[in-house]
Amino acid sequence: MTSEREETLQAGPETVLSFEGGPRIDLRWQLDPEERRALAALELGPSFAVLTAEDPGGEDADDVSADGLAERQRQNVRRTLRFEELLAREGLAFRRVDGSASDGSHRERCVAVALSRAEAKQLAADHDQVPLFWWDGERFWPWPGVVGEGLERPPPAPGP
Repeated sequence: MTSEREETLQAGPETVLSFEGGPRIDLRWQLDPEERRALAALELGPSFAVLTAEDPGGEDADDVSADGLAERQRQNVRRTLRFEELLAREGLAFRRVDGSASDGSHRERCVAVALSRAEAKQLAADHDQVPLFWWDGERFWPWPGVVGEGLERPPPAPGP
């Protein structure tokens, strides 16, 4: 049996990243020049990682009561705020991002952080997490070992 988080991570290419005050990027499609300019305007540098502080260790919401789910959400908000405070104290550039399933069935508060791949991996590990995505200046890549490896380049976005 796979957890909700594992299923969401396996569906990485079905993810939509909504940057606070910035673009909404649907990872099912290749980015157009306007989306690339919008990502550059975030001023996170030529590459960055997308991380989350929510549900450490892949906590699963299956069989959780409504009260338990509400408490889990409160804990996730606190984790995210503490994570953002840590990034600010460390002087790391970051932007809030909502990562969600393209069908809206799952949403997770994330941050895009200006770090090297090794630093992102260590920061995530320090919080019992794994990085989710890596922006290389051209496209978003699922973090190896987290979301299916060997994924092909997404197709062009459908025309208007």
